This record gives sequence, structure tokens and C-alpha cells, in this order.
Amino acid sequence: MALAAASSGVGVQLEVCVRKDLSPAVATLHQLACTLATADRTPEQQQHVNQALLALLRMGDADPADPQPCGAERARRLAEALDIRSWVTLTYRITRPDGSREAWRSGSTVSQGESRLIALAPVLAALAADYRDLPAHAARLCALDEVPAEVDEKGRDGIAAYLVSLDLDLICTSHHWDGSPGAWDGITVYDPEKTGDGTVIAFETMDLYGPAMLHATGHLPSPGTAPGAP
Repeated sequence: MALAAASSGVGVQLEVCVRKDLSPAVATLHQLACTLATADRTPEQQQHVNQALLALLRMGDADPADPQPCGAERARRLAEALDIRSWVTLTYRITRPDGSREAWRSGSTVSQGESRLIALAPVLAALAADYRDLPAHAARLCALDEVPAEVDEKGRDGIAAYLVSLDLDLICTSHHWDGSPGAWDGITVYDPEKTGDGTVIAFETMDLYGPAMLHATGHLPSPGTAPGAP
């Protein structure tokens, strides 16, 4: 998320902390199964992982009100014990240009555009991470509606560059494309053709470097300058 920053230089980081009240079995699983790949674990470490899993299986049976749970109930309890989301705490940290960091809360002093960026960047990063195990030919779809709303031009350009870095297949709606000419490669933009009552009847492909597109996004070149040139 380092590429995502508002024009003011404000960015966002996710701080992930392991809870200090984890049971010994869960703490062992986190240390050996979440921070080490299977191929990197020693036989002794793998034995510790197996013992921790067995301990969690017993925890699934340890309910005085139901000493002999059915298979479905045992599976539910085990799934709850293995839910990694309950093992950690997540904190959004706002980063400032001066290097300071603070937790994002309702009283944080950020603009509407900065707030949009702070909320958007971790969600897109999580989506990209969820797609990372898909085969190369699979679609990594992400639908975004009016992402650049209340974000200034530099912020929109930063979001566009960040989106490109995540290798997502985007479907975006916007009254103007949220990006700069440098981020348009590989992107197809359609302009809806409407009837008098506003019904969309067709989509026209727009020339990314044509006058209409450059004018719509405020990236009109200087006279005598080729589109896309600095």
C-alpha cells in the first residue's frame, strides 16, 4: 500500500498484532504454521504443530453441556478455534509526511479524499491477496463504483497506479476515469450512449489518448505536445 497516497502525502498501513491471550496450542500454531511454510519446518516443529492440532480437537469436545458432540458440532467448534481472524487484532495506521503514525479513528483529522483512500487501499490489497493462488488464466475481477469521488487529481493518479500494481481485472464506473495517461495501458474505457430518457442503449469505446478522453480527465496536452508526453 506504499504506492497509495493522497496529494497531502497521507497514506495508510495495516498493523497486525497477535493477541497475547491465545491458548498455548493456538500460539504454537500461529508461530509454526502461520510464519513458517510447511517445507521450512523441521520434523520436530511439525510434531509440535500436530500436537497443537490434537489439543484443539480436544478443545472441540471440552463442553460440559455437551460431552459427546455430534460431528457437525465438533467441526464447528474446531473451525472457531482455527479461525485466524480471532488470533490477531488489526489497526489502521495513518502515515503522515513527517513520518508520524496514528491509529485511524472517528476523530482523526483527515479530509474526505484522504479518508476514501485510507479505506480503499487495504480492501484492494486484501482482495488481491485473496486472488493470488488462482491460476494465471483466471479472472481477478474487482468492481469499483465511483472510486475517485472526493479525491483530488493527484490522489486519483495515485489510486490508478496502485490499482495497476495489484494485478486486478477492474470494472470501474466514474464520471471521469480515475487515472492519468501513464496508467491507461491495457485499459478499455466505454462511454454509454443514452436515449432522451436516460436509457443506455450502447457503449462506445473511447480513444484513451484522444481529445475527448484527455478533456474528460483534465489531462489535456499543451499545444504541439503529443498525447501522453510529459
